[in-house]
Amino acid sequence: MTLRPDQWDLLTTLAQTPSGWVAEGPTDEGRRRRATAVRELAPEGLCELASDQLLQKLRDHDGRRPAWAARILPDGQPVLRYRELHIASATGELPPRPPVPAGIDLTGSEVDVLRRIVALAPLLPSARTQALADALAHAMPGTPGNHWVVPANAEHLDTIEAALRLQTLTGASTSTSYHCSVRKHRNSHEPPVRLTHDAPGT
Repeated sequence: MTLRPDQWDLLTTLAQTPSGWVAEGPTDEGRRRRATAVRELAPEGLCELASDQLLQKLRDHDGRRPAWAARILPDGQPVLRYRELHIASATGELPPRPPVPAGIDLTGSEVDVLRRIVALAPLLPSARTQALADALAHAMPGTPGNHWVVPANAEHLDTIEAALRLQTLTGASTSTSYHCSVRKHRNSHEPPVRLTHDAPGT
């Protein structure tokens, strides 16, 4: 199901009252359309419809029972937020982000490589994928042009570099990502980052 504009409008209205119920009576065509919209949103788990018993308690000051009442559910909030970010990203107007810890700036294709290696982790038991997964879990959109900022401590940087090295060694990519990473984050006289947890000879 893809939400229609009227359903987005209704979900936004419900989100503006996150701790209470939004109730409406059947007084005009617009409200009848919203009643249809809310009944379609409820099965998606985005909002909750009030029971008949609760509707009795939500009568207005004239004693009129609302035709329906609904409130947003937890799943509704990230749906609204993701839509907002998606629209902002498409227009190049992403909202201000919280400060990002020191990390590494990667292209979208580089992040795809890292995610592929994490996805293959069960088949690469000795590879250093856990710290890589931890770093990717906090990746955020960075500079315009399909870039990502991956917050990374020293261990994270090592595992990112190891993943890019693995990609280069297997010839799976002609990208210069690994060599760029070495130049940025490693002294030229240091040995290549290890691909596995095990020490040599063990």
